[in-house]
Amino acid sequence: QYHYTNGDHLVSVHATHIREKQEWDASFPIMASNPSSTLKTSRADVHYVHKRQLGAMLRYATTTGDADMVRYNIPDPVGGSLSGSPDTSSWTGQVFYLPMEHIQLGVQYTAYDKFNGAGTNYSGSGRRAGDNNTLYAYAWILY
Repeated sequence: QYHYTNGDHLVSVHATHIREKQEWDASFPIMASNPSSTLKTSRADVHYVHKRQLGAMLRYATTTGDADMVRYNIPDPVGGSLSGSPDTSSWTGQVFYLPMEHIQLGVQYTAYDKFNGAGTNYSGSGRRAGDNNTLYAYAWILY
């Protein structure tokens, strides 16, 4: 994590990497097709705020891991994975406005390049990773 403040400008940079090693001794082979697996999640983002009122954020996130046909290849057109892979990557952009202390209004958009192992037809139902893109507006009241 890095944070820089200079007058009207605030910049924050965050990065994280998590590596999980999972042992499936009690579940293998009924709930997992591998006796053990690894899942890695990484995220990095940068935030900029001008005059403590207007801000923007950009984030890249990725998850990779061992393919597992039992755990990930479920018959679900949205959450399934034809390849049995959990590999997913996305970009998130956000703009926000702080009209007064303790209130934030914003819009955020997440775009997926890969979802559950592929960019196209990831679940076998013809869905593209981009079909999971998300746009939302929000209002926060902090107390």
